[in-house]
Amino acid sequence: MADNVVKGANMYQFLKIPKNLMNYNLLKGVTDFSNLAQFDNYESGYSFLITVTRPKMLTVMAEQDAGFDSLLQSYQKVIECEFLGIDNIDDMTTETQQISNGITEINVITKVVRQAGTTVSLRYKEKSGGLMTKVHTAYLRGIKDPYTQVKRYNGYLNHSSIAGEAGYDKECWTYLYGVTDNTFTQLEQAFLLCNCQPTKADYSIYNSEKGTIEFKDITIELNTFMVSSNMVDLCAKTFLEMMNDETNDLYTEVNSWRAAYKGVNALRDRTNSFGGSVDYSNLPGAVSGLPQTSMQPVASANTSSLYSY
Repeated sequence: MADNVVKGANMYQFLKIPKNLMNYNLLKGVTDFSNLAQFDNYESGYSFLITVTRPKMLTVMAEQDAGFDSLLQSYQKVIECEFLGIDNIDDMTTETQQISNGITEINVITKVVRQAGTTVSLRYKEKSGGLMTKVHTAYLRGIKDPYTQVKRYNGYLNHSSIAGEAGYDKECWTYLYGVTDNTFTQLEQAFLLCNCQPTKADYSIYNSEKGTIEFKDITIELNTFMVSSNMVDLCAKTFLEMMNDETNDLYTEVNSWRAAYKGVNALRDRTNSFGGSVDYSNLPGAVSGLPQTSMQPVASANTSSLYSY
């Protein structure tokens, strides 16, 4: 057997290991609520989303149009930093066949089914100016003109990076979705969302009624192929470690008492303007700023190297 074959519990080696509960009574008999160590329930609501690749057709557009490049980078920033949640991740299920003697029978598992090609939903708030809707419109129009159904990548089909060769491989995002425990330090589960294609541009948000004022929700429906493996877990665990590493550009501040709020910086400057000498860098654990995005720097108009397939 090959040495690199994952055996037994090693398939979970990069995920959080459940607590050994053999020394507790748990809920059997008299429950010992004085011993909280035995209650270690999973808490949902801690997750992150990382952009791995973006469509080549949109990268080419961004390289040629600084305005669209700014739009696309803002889109990625929102995708990662305003991620509200994901739906439609299904359970692993089974199918059975019946064994019978003509009088009684038993069902036995003959097929195990794991979600692969599917549609997941990501939840966001739309921005003024229609950031998400504009990117999805450019994406869908590039794949197929809605009035002719011709694929021309918004006029960039013959760009040197595409050279007239249209293909599904130039039309997809890849995302890494990770779920953590409530400390944001250990990985509960991870999925690689491959071949992601948003299926709609939300023009319905522009319906209106006089006197009704509300923010608009955006649900991004992504056709995708989901991959879960120990290799995906390893990469997600590494990303999580970088998000907890203060020396890394991905660092995500989760301690509000030491976050570098803009207003707090203004307070320092005002204090010093009267002769004070406040220096936040001398505080224990002080950090320089709030998190940005997974692909840094992102200011350059030419970002193809960050998103190349």
